[in-house]
Amino acid sequence: MGWLRHEDGSLHYPAFELDELGRPLAVRIHLQSPAHLAPDETKILALQWAKAWLRIPGSINEALALADLDVAMSGRKTECTEGEAKILLTASRTLFRWHDAAQMQRTKRAFPWVEFVTIEGQKVCGKAAALNRRLLVFEDHPALPLSECDASECTCIYHQLTDGQRVRRCPDLG
Repeated sequence: MGWLRHEDGSLHYPAFELDELGRPLAVRIHLQSPAHLAPDETKILALQWAKAWLRIPGSINEALALADLDVAMSGRKTECTEGEAKILLTASRTLFRWHDAAQMQRTKRAFPWVEFVTIEGQKVCGKAAALNRRLLVFEDHPALPLSECDASECTCIYHQLTDGQRVRRCPDLG
């Protein structure tokens, strides 16, 4: 508990490229190992990116944050503040997305299409609502969360599809 320190109230995180809303753009990392086995440097990057995306001020005590992230990713409850819990959830999702991106990259020849999917019942940004159920060529799919996403948390995902699945879903494409 207490790894997010609020010293002077200013924001302290790496210089991520920002979208028009001032949120950091998604970082494209292809994490080969399962998310919970990611190197500490990758987990720290995920924590820093999550903190920036959530716009939470303060600096991170990396050792304590890494320990809490490992506990959270194992499914156990951590003793932390509300801000820290949000960072842990977003960082965990980010690590899983990076791992999924690596798997999708490896299988893109067999599954050259992706379907953008929003989770039913979750609040999504306008851009995600417009893309829901849209089929995209793998090479052209945007990283998640989408740039200019204004949702409090991004729950969007991609499903990979074969050419045959794409033809069955959208025969007019092909």
